[in-house]
Order: sequence, then C-alpha cells, then structure tokens
Amino acid sequence: DTKKLSGWYNFKSEIVGTPKFDNIFQDIDVDYVIDKYNLNVNKKHVLVFGSPEHDLRPNLLSEVNYMKNNLNKDFEILYRPHPMEYQKFKEDFYPNFCIEGVKVINADIDVKPITYFSDFHISNFQGVTYHTLINSKKLVIPKDNFGVKNEMNIDIFKEKEFPFWANIFKVSSWEEFKKLVDMELLEQFIN
Repeated sequence: DTKKLSGWYNFKSEIVGTPKFDNIFQDIDVDYVIDKYNLNVNKKHVLVFGSPEHDLRPNLLSEVNYMKNNLNKDFEILYRPHPMEYQKFKEDFYPNFCIEGVKVINADIDVKPITYFSDFHISNFQGVTYHTLINSKKLVIPKDNFGVKNEMNIDIFKEKEFPFWANIFKVSSWEEFKKLVDMELLEQFIN
C-alpha cells in the first residue's frame, strides 16, 4: 500500500540496493515495543528474521522451535516474519503463531526499535540484517543457511535468481548475463 501511495506500480521501478538511513538512531521508541509485545526487560532477546523461501522456512522454524524449547528461561524469542510470509503461510500466523511462546513482531514500524532493543539476531544474510549491523548487534548466520545447501550453487542461482536480474540488467540470455559478471570471482565466492 505504501508503494501505491507513493506512485510506485509493478515494473515502473526496481529496488535493488540498501536504502540510506540518515536518521536511523532518531525516534527509537523502545518503551513502545516493550509494552506492545509485553517484553521482559530482565531477559535477553533473540530476534529471528523470517523467510518466505519454501525450501528454507521449515528448517528455520525448526530452529526457532528448538531455541524456544532449549534456551534457558533467561531468553525471549522474537520472530519478525518476512512480509510475504503472511501471504504464503497465512495458516502459520492466524489465529496464533505456529510456535507457541514465540512473540511475533508484526508491524513494519516496530522493526527499527525491536532490532535496537534485542540482544541477538538470527537470519540468513539478507537486507534486513542492515539494521543488525548498524546497531552493532550480535548476528548469527547458520553456516548451512538453515539447511539450504544449494543456495550458492550456480545452477540454482540461474534457475531462481537469474530471471529477476535479467530484467534489471536488460539481458535476455544467461550468456549475456555471464558477460556482465566475473564468473571466476563468483565461483571463488561460491566455493
């Protein structure tokens, strides 16, 4: 809705970078999120950033459930869903979150104060970790990417990501795209 109000519509523009936050540390109302989500300030808070990826999400939720059951009682687990999760996995959120005892951070406006307030962040590496890094929070990125071992496979990239980037770079074939990318460097990064 925000995009529509600002005049954005499909295929008018593509957002491919990280936005600049000049005033990131201004107007952080931590007391508001503490009250809204009934957070215990005497506990440590683990903020888990969700994912709409069908192959990643089950493993991520399994890890969240494991943390909820195995971290000592000095921790509260918070879950910030990716906005697409509400559409793709509606039954996991309504009437209640699928993992009892985990608090869902459900409003975009709460992301800034909750990332500032929480002690640890868990995520696959994605744009949302920008807040983590700016706030100097401890970031945990599972080395196996929540069990999605093929994420860095070039063939998987070609199948899943290439259509998006082809539109950005205005190329019509994989061969054209490869001319724009240092494939040797990419292979080194993947391996």
